[in-house]
Amino acid sequence: MSFVRSHRDALRARPAAFRLALLAVTATAAAAAPPALADEPLTAPAVSILGTAPSSPAVSESFPADPTRAPWSDAGDYLRSLPGVSAGRMGGHGLEPVIRGLQQNQLTVLTDGVQALGACPNRMDPPTVYGAAEGADRIVVTRGYQSVLNGPGAPGGVVSLERDRPPVADDAPFAGAVGAGFDSNASARSTHADLAVGDDRAFARAVGAWKQAGNYEDGAGREVRSGFSDYSAGLTLGWTGDASAGDGAVEAGYDYTRIDDALFAGAGMDSPYSKSDALRLKMETPVDAGPVTALRLEAFGALVDHRMDNYSLRERTAGFRRAESGSDTVGFSLEADLDGEGGPLTLRLDASSNRRDATRYVGNTRATTTATNAILWPDIATLQAGLAAEKRWALDARNTLVIGARYDHVSVDWGRADRATDIAMGGVSTANQLYRRFYGVTADDVSEHNLGGLLRWEAALREGLDLSLGASRSVRTADATERGLANNMNLTSWVGNPAIDPEAHHQIEAGLDWASGRWSLGGALYANYVSDYIFRDSARSQRGVQITALGADVYTNIDALLAGGGLQAAFQASEAWRLTAAVDTIYGQNLSDDIPLAQTPPLEGALGAEWAAGDWTLGSRLRLAATQNRVDLDASEGSGRDIRKTPGHAVLDLYGGVAATDRIELGFGVTNLFDATYAGHLNRANALDNTEVQVNEPGRSFYLRVLARF
Repeated sequence: MSFVRSHRDALRARPAAFRLALLAVTATAAAAAPPALADEPLTAPAVSILGTAPSSPAVSESFPADPTRAPWSDAGDYLRSLPGVSAGRMGGHGLEPVIRGLQQNQLTVLTDGVQALGACPNRMDPPTVYGAAEGADRIVVTRGYQSVLNGPGAPGGVVSLERDRPPVADDAPFAGAVGAGFDSNASARSTHADLAVGDDRAFARAVGAWKQAGNYEDGAGREVRSGFSDYSAGLTLGWTGDASAGDGAVEAGYDYTRIDDALFAGAGMDSPYSKSDALRLKMETPVDAGPVTALRLEAFGALVDHRMDNYSLRERTAGFRRAESGSDTVGFSLEADLDGEGGPLTLRLDASSNRRDATRYVGNTRATTTATNAILWPDIATLQAGLAAEKRWALDARNTLVIGARYDHVSVDWGRADRATDIAMGGVSTANQLYRRFYGVTADDVSEHNLGGLLRWEAALREGLDLSLGASRSVRTADATERGLANNMNLTSWVGNPAIDPEAHHQIEAGLDWASGRWSLGGALYANYVSDYIFRDSARSQRGVQITALGADVYTNIDALLAGGGLQAAFQASEAWRLTAAVDTIYGQNLSDDIPLAQTPPLEGALGAEWAAGDWTLGSRLRLAATQNRVDLDASEGSGRDIRKTPGHAVLDLYGGVAATDRIELGFGVTNLFDATYAGHLNRANALDNTEVQVNEPGRSFYLRVLARF
């Protein structure tokens, strides 16, 4: 595993001027636009706003191009506005997306092929903070397990922020967009740009974004600690050659992201900074060698650093703490397309390595916060290597069978042996002592052999009516926190389990897409039985846990069931008017303890109405959530991770936009028009305000945005 350690030094040996040269800033984010419907001819209004592309119920695309859209703090905030995606809030930044009741390491998040795993054990920096939505041409959300070619794990789905080749050519060598925005609540400001130069064969593209926000107020006028500053920049160089001559394509890129002074009402610390450096390479070429028709290679490296403390950004007179942590990920994939009877066969080889290390320090003053208090991540490296094959088999003109199989080998290396046995200040338990106390085991290297696969039937029953039925198995290994976190806080310790088993998801689902005349409808039903679900639980001498300490968090394997569905509908009432509706519901059950599964989203939905004519667009959106009554509140019987039976809410947003010229668009609106006071069920407990139970969502806010293209 020594090659993993070498990546940090190699990738960081770059001049600061290279970063500064990238500071140009990018174009912005997504809304729903009508799919093409029509028995009766309708003339499309002359607007340039893009939205959600027609797609299957499980896979959707959104395009960051609509200035009427309300601003977002990060990609997680952006994602929760899409059907079927929820999010949990701890502060103003770092929202944690949830798809089909699954979250964190149960989802895969990619930014132009890069998987940057966060470096905060408390998830102040989920992977979505290192992928600016402003820098993406297209955001593809895959709900559930739809392909074995998406890499290991990912039972809940994949979020992919993708970039296209910029629209430059010999006769149009320059292209770009610049914009800015302001949001009244928290006085949030943002700028962004996307600049490209090139010709038919080669291009260079620079993108970037900057945001700064203060603390917002909730609907009751109470200030919520939520301020942050966020900027990102990226450079891509590409060569596409001559397609008519059979040339392939090559892209290389670098992305830098930094978040400063991020405040978290739902945590005992704030984050003075988090940052990520990422390098990526993509190559694709057609091949004429027997059955092989194309080859694709992708490689990446992502280095993430994070600091959190309880004194830099808040008042403190005693008990000073800070934590320094890093998460380095490198990976590659090689895919080959083969001709075959009935349809193409794709073979994939992929591998990735993630190494995480974190230490907490304590002191009596800011200056003396240097004594080691805990080895939170004792240098844990997880290496995954996988082989996959997937074939689309056209049975006839209307029926297609998709068959896939995947094998992953996982090995876990605890790196420097002394990290798990380091003695902290004052005789505080080492990592191994914590593991032994809670589970009766110590850190040891791990080897897993994980098998997965899928079978799906796709049928075009008639014009405008498509049906899909599928079954799959996918296996997810534990991450560094679940396997080896060693946060010693006496009765409130939080300890990973070195003996934890990987979780296996067995899913079935049915999807339906229907369009007729002015109507369209898409929906999916699914059920997911999870054996050995990796569950963050309360220590109560259960399933391999040796002690009862109800304030301490541990990890155990349980059996769980998640079942639910989603439905989206649209009606094009006239040339100008479009009505939409969406609803998603999920049932989560902890089968081992026969109680509701903790942290399951409630029934959620949205109703929309939009009028578009000429250069103008006006619309409204009503966001709805039911009360979540199925909760896990009692740590003596379950995890106690749910805070309460979260009340439901209804929140109305208004938006509008105008194409001021052929190249300039203005967007404006108000979110939470009636200044409702509410919190999402997945939001963290508010650690700093006794008048609030959870971290409340923002109250009323007015926004204005401008986007110029050239």
